[in-house]
Amino acid sequence: MEVLNALEKKIELLVGVMKKLKEDNDLLYRERAHYQSQIETLERALLAAEEKSKEIGLTTVAVDELIKHIDMLVEHEIVRTHEPIVENQS
Repeated sequence: MEVLNALEKKIELLVGVMKKLKEDNDLLYRERAHYQSQIETLERALLAAEEKSKEIGLTTVAVDELIKHIDMLVEHEIVRTHEPIVENQS
């Protein structure tokens, strides 16, 4: 009978360990789902930031080109307005 009591106690301990492991496992699954959701949110934010960075880069190039064209037009206008007027002497 003593052997059966010892076996029963060991089984109860094992059942307790199994319950604890299941609780821990459930908690880990919930944490994993939470962290996976955070990762997905961060990945979307990173993609959006990369897209904005590309847009800023393209805008910078476009503005630089506009400035170059404006500078060329201003330079051309300055040269044109400072050319001596040549009168037709016919």
